[in-house]
Amino acid sequence: YGFAGRVADLLSSGAVDINALEAETGATALHYAAAGNAIAVLRVLAAHTDCDFTVMDRRGRTPATFAFEIGRNPVTGRFLRMKEMAQH
Repeated sequence: YGFAGRVADLLSSGAVDINALEAETGATALHYAAAGNAIAVLRVLAAHTDCDFTVMDRRGRTPATFAFEIGRNPVTGRFLRMKEMAQH
């Protein structure tokens, strides 16, 4: 079941805001999933209709930027960048 399953349960229950900002950094769960290469969690978040791919942290970085720069994962970065561009 794992962590991605727990995230899916929380989102489906409405108990959490998928786009909630972490107070100190302004990052969302999607930012952290991208940075940590948590692909299963990232898939759950990305599939949610309310997921905002354009949110920037306090330093102006999107989840795609986190994937490229912190996660060092260009495939995830490109996927997130495409999703981000589709929301603009």
